[in-house]
Amino acid sequence: MFKTKAAMKALTIAVLVFAILIAPSVTPAGPAPEKASTMQLSEGSIHVNVTDEAGRPIEGANVTIVGNVTGHMTGSDGSVLITNLNTTLSPYGINASKVGYLNGSAIATVTKNNVTNITVVIEGGEFAGFVYGLDNSPIGNATVEIAIGAQIIQTLSSPNGSFNLTGIPTGTYIAVVFAQYYSATSEVVSVTANVTTHRALPFKLAMSTGRITGYIFDGTVPVPGARVSINIDTIEHTVLSGDIGSFEIPGIPAGNYTVRVSKDGYLDAEKVNVTVENGFDTENVNITLVGKPSKISGSVAAKTTGGSVLLYGALVEALGTGRNATTGTQGLYSITDVPVGTWTIKASAPGYDDNETTVVVVSRGSDITRNILLTPKPGQLMGTVRDANTYDVLEGYRVAISGPLQRETYTNDLGQYVFAGLTPGNYTLTVTGSLTETTHSPYIKYDIEVDPEGVTTEDVSMLLAKQALGGFVFGLDLPHSFMALAFIITMVVLALAVFIRLKRIQRSEKEGIPESELAGEEEDGDKPPTS
Repeated sequence: MFKTKAAMKALTIAVLVFAILIAPSVTPAGPAPEKASTMQLSEGSIHVNVTDEAGRPIEGANVTIVGNVTGHMTGSDGSVLITNLNTTLSPYGINASKVGYLNGSAIATVTKNNVTNITVVIEGGEFAGFVYGLDNSPIGNATVEIAIGAQIIQTLSSPNGSFNLTGIPTGTYIAVVFAQYYSATSEVVSVTANVTTHRALPFKLAMSTGRITGYIFDGTVPVPGARVSINIDTIEHTVLSGDIGSFEIPGIPAGNYTVRVSKDGYLDAEKVNVTVENGFDTENVNITLVGKPSKISGSVAAKTTGGSVLLYGALVEALGTGRNATTGTQGLYSITDVPVGTWTIKASAPGYDDNETTVVVVSRGSDITRNILLTPKPGQLMGTVRDANTYDVLEGYRVAISGPLQRETYTNDLGQYVFAGLTPGNYTLTVTGSLTETTHSPYIKYDIEVDPEGVTTEDVSMLLAKQALGGFVFGLDLPHSFMALAFIITMVVLALAVFIRLKRIQRSEKEGIPESELAGEEEDGDKPPTS
């Protein structure tokens, strides 16, 4: 029995091996036709965007491929993706439609493993008209809107008040019109796709606030670019005046306001108690600005071989304005209240050539600095003033000459002085302390001969003034202290003499002795007694 089971097992294995060996001979002749078709095709996709003529995406539009009744619905972004398209059938015709819109179509070319983007436009109707104020003035930037279900489409009016609202599906709607500072209005309108519905009359909006208008002037001349402002509650509202000085502040609630105006070069100005009423313009709020004074200042110096020396007493004029100034001890000048305009600045001083080459443009409130150099004429006397002990230069010291000409000046920060254009002759030079310092003794030099064709140099060394001896009386020197002491002694002696005289008179009255005898008695008392 064991042998029989083993034989059967071996026989079974042999049959299985034989079946495996002959299996390829029973394989089907070829692949199934359907499977072969799938392997041979290449696919692509189309991404379709559906919009109205204004470019707004259309949700719920039906998109179909020409020759295929299957529809594809656009989402909230107005688009849909169509996949698994046979590239061998490209290009494809695409149709889009939605109730209330004129159908649209496009052609799309599909390539293998790519997504083709196309846009299909479906047209709605158009609503057109104008937006005016109650005074028949056009209102720009007014909003015109229509609600289409949950979607709101809108547009803004142009500066002339016109508007065109497109992409409206066929139907009846409520058009709402509103603008800043105005009350809203609305009306029922009917629109048909691919048709323009014109509103016969303009929308009229009433102002919900007031407005202030006026002009800014400089005298009778308009002032552009001025800042005009008011405060509404705690918020400042500012506008700029236009080319002809006009301004307009809209959107002002009813009340009383202060209108303030400012501009560079002008003093600030304002107008108080300006009353505003809702729905009305407060006109002719005209404000005149006063220009700030303008100034031209600087220094005048002489050009010398050693550099420049600031000049005292030089005359500086703004020609044609009637305004001028004279340099002080530091050589500085300041011409104030100069009118607006373009002016030539002239500087002149005795002994120097006039300088009339500086041109300045003066605007409102300008502060202009112009430093001027003058060229000295021949016949110059110049030098440096120093302390004789320290050799330090002395600034601001008065230097004067007398002789054929009389002149004076002050030393600059380098201790220098200069006189120019001197006629021939002998001069006396006098140097004294500054306006605030008198510690040096005056310096005098006589018979200085000036070269009329060249430069004469005369440097000066100033000695300290001798100090008086100190006195023993506070605040007085020694001589005056002795004078005060002598006066005091005299007064004491006089007081003593008066006292003795009074005592004599009192004794004579008391003893009944004539004053003359008393006086003689006193004289005898001075003699020795006799025997």
